[in-house]
Amino acid sequence: MSTSAMLAVVLLHHAGRINMIRLDKVRVASKALVWIGIEIAAMLLAMTAGMAATQATAFSLALRWDASGVAFAMLASMLAFYELSHRAARLAERIRNKRRSTCCVPGERG
Repeated sequence: MSTSAMLAVVLLHHAGRINMIRLDKVRVASKALVWIGIEIAAMLLAMTAGMAATQATAFSLALRWDASGVAFAMLASMLAFYELSHRAARLAERIRNKRRSTCCVPGERG
């Protein structure tokens, strides 16, 4: 269930970022698969780190670590990764737009 949810989050995230009008379908599909693979690996790393931190916090506070704690840690880590990934994508787009807007004269480097 959590793997399906993780894959759905990543696919929805990339559905809005790929411009299918400019690129052919093979390039779009290959680009999406590469980025999805990278993001799944990064999300698993973030979830592992988040779960370890949540488990350490629970043990330090003398709380039980059971299935509900694992589910909470996975959900919190996945949502945190999604938010950070979304912010990074927005920042990259703002930088790209700023670079485009700085050069007004054709042939001039900005």
